[in-house]
Amino acid sequence: MEGSGSTSRGRAAFKEYLTELGRRNWQVLANAAIDLVKDQEYKGVSVMSQEEETAEMLRRACLGDIEAKLQLAKEHLDLVVELAAGYASQTGRPFLLMVRAGTMAVVKAADNFHCSQQVAFDDHVRIHVTRAMEDVSYA
Repeated sequence: MEGSGSTSRGRAAFKEYLTELGRRNWQVLANAAIDLVKDQEYKGVSVMSQEEETAEMLRRACLGDIEAKLQLAKEHLDLVVELAAGYASQTGRPFLLMVRAGTMAVVKAADNFHCSQQVAFDDHVRIHVTRAMEDVSYA
């Protein structure tokens, strides 16, 4: 009888040990998850909405963060292609020439944007890209 009692106590102690070990592991995992959320990235997947991410990128760009400015420029390259396609079809100028001018303009627009301006960043980019495409010559 004594042998079976010590066995059950041993099992209970082992079960308690596993429960405590599991509890510690969950705490470690929870802390790691909290750290990932604080860093706002998990293997390239953002935990912020698109609007929040853009606002954060604009805030960083206004503080002079060059990487944020380049990221904003990259995010607006689809606008460059859209404007270049329309402008090339209207004027007959080469599409790639318009894309090149627009790409350089969007980088300049991101670099020159100031948060104190009363113009939204998308409109600021559109103005710069349109001007650049109008100024393109067949040189």
